[in-house]
Amino acid sequence: MPNVPLVEALLRQEQLLVLPAFDETAAYEISTAIRTEAVARRAPVVIDIRTASRRLYFTALPGSSADNEDWARRKANVMLRCHASSMRMGLQLEAENRKQWPDAALSHQDYAVHGGMLSCAGRRHRRSGGDRGIGLAIAR
Repeated sequence: MPNVPLVEALLRQEQLLVLPAFDETAAYEISTAIRTEAVARRAPVVIDIRTASRRLYFTALPGSSADNEDWARRKANVMLRCHASSMRMGLQLEAENRKQWPDAALSHQDYAVHGGMLSCAGRRHRRSGGDRGIGLAIAR
């Protein structure tokens, strides 16, 4: 099966990427650090950080487009539905010789299963004490 080592590496990365806590302040700090680096590189990206219930941070840098924002939305949908990075889902489906649609029931209109959305988790949400999934998309 192609890409199995990469799928396993991405799964391990997702398992290791657990923040000790996550809230709006943490989202802002992570986002602004990424934005600072993207501006320095003149990267035409959008940066989108969200939880299952809402978007916590969004910015569109010069050169990005409305298509980038929609791409981030579709990748976030994969992360929120499948609890996995969009890249891992795409590679996993490929390794299983399955298609995004119809095999995985992920319509192209609402889901994008290739690179760009990082799935991570917070051990606790500062306000509620519960676990929260976090999605980070950088769309180019």
